Amino acid sequence: MKNYQIPVSKAAEWTALWRERCPNNCKAFLLPVEDLIGVLKEMNIIQEQKGGLFKIDEGESEYARAYMAIDAEETKGGGEKVLLVGTKKEPLTKEKNIYRDIINGDIMAEDGDPATGVYDFSHPCPDDCDPNSPLFGG
Repeated sequence: MKNYQIPVSKAAEWTALWRERCPNNCKAFLLPVEDLIGVLKEMNIIQEQKGGLFKIDEGESEYARAYMAIDAEETKGGGEKVLLVGTKKEPLTKEKNIYRDIINGDIMAEDGDPATGVYDFSHPCPDDCDPNSPLFGG
């Protein structure tokens, strides 16, 4: 499994640049673990076993996709949201793969209208912030 961790100094640099270029946007989102588990279940990376235990299988896809969105009826955090979906790796050509969104348990057709598979990570900062974090930026 690849390690995608980056140094805190690099993360602080990147988040400072976001705040500079997007001063009216959310700084971060507080992610519900239940939704993260839901995405991993949708991708078949974790499978729930008897007794509430999980079996882990790194599966075929190593990526989830995050979409930025706005709920016009929400005032908290300017209505900004981050939506997360699992992906499934499929060949695009012999040399290249594409990561297709998994929605409603499957790859959606262009005219599909799914009921599940899109997770709303909507606890924006501000208001749900950690002001002591080096990534918050005061």
